[in-house]
Amino acid sequence: MYCQGNVGLLNEQKIVAIVGSRNCSEYGRKYANIFASELAKRGICVISGMAIGIDTSAHCGAMHEIGKTLRYS
Repeated sequence: MYCQGNVGLLNEQKIVAIVGSRNCSEYGRKYANIFASELAKRGICVISGMAIGIDTSAHCGAMHEIGKTLRYS
């Protein structure tokens, strides 16, 4: 497993992985972003891949709230 970011976040008690399609709808992109943003507001670390689509939208949502996020592959 490859991880990019502060790997110490893997020890967090509140972590949610968000993954999905690269070929997603605009609706899927929008709600992955909103969901990750809401998780980040609550101090929950978001982990995802960084593939184009749902993964990237999740990271963007978490980062919009200055939340904790990790990339894995």
